[in-house]
Amino acid sequence: MKIKVLLVFIIFCSAACSKSNKKIVRFDDYQPYFKATSLVSNNSLEEELKFWKDRLNKNTNDEASVLKLASLQAELFKTTGLVEHILTSDSLYLMALKNYPQGNVEIYHALAANAITQHRFQDAKQFAELALGLGDKKATSLLVMVDACLETGDYATANRTLRQFKNKNSFAYLIRKAKVKDHEGSLDSAIVCMEKAYERIKGNKTLSAWTLSNLADMYGHAGRIEDSYAKYLQVLKDNPNDDYALKGIAWIAFSHDHDA
Repeated sequence: MKIKVLLVFIIFCSAACSKSNKKIVRFDDYQPYFKATSLVSNNSLEEELKFWKDRLNKNTNDEASVLKLASLQAELFKTTGLVEHILTSDSLYLMALKNYPQGNVEIYHALAANAITQHRFQDAKQFAELALGLGDKKATSLLVMVDACLETGDYATANRTLRQFKNKNSFAYLIRKAKVKDHEGSLDSAIVCMEKAYERIKGNKTLSAWTLSNLADMYGHAGRIEDSYAKYLQVLKDNPNDDYALKGIAWIAFSHDHDA
């Protein structure tokens, strides 16, 4: 009888181990995305830059041109990674800010966004505080403050700031609440928040990709590896050049499937 029980136990353990060691990443799933070679074109951005530069050359006091050029330079940094673009953007925003002795909320928001992009999180927090001090566009200023606090690890202030939002079902609120919950160790609650956020913006390709990638990360942390893998593939289906999703799949192959 003992031998039978031992045999059943061994079979059960073998089955469990076999299930947990089952490879998830399949070559046929991701192979088509290795053929994705389309590059991001900056032609339209370059054309816009030329237009606004020419306009500014004709009138050096044209503030609209300065602000537009600052925005375009920040966009170019996102697609090229060349630091000169984000630095030029900062310089143009600061130039425009000189025309506002009392400050300008939208310029502060833009400078805060640039600071976060450059990992200058304390600077971003200061710009958010300046924007809040002006009182206009308070909701956006609060969001910027939450982002800066999350990046600096000031989760207490991030939580207090989030409590000021009236719309607890907006995408902007939910994604930030998810980050706070994740930090607090409430991973299941964080996932629920991120899933709700995704429901709000399904039709938006850019936001959907970002949200699905974050969900994939969270599913992975929760041990839901197959769900994580499925989300990364969903991102690649809409954007075959999404390197973050490819890296996510690579990590699953390496850490779960032990397939370097």
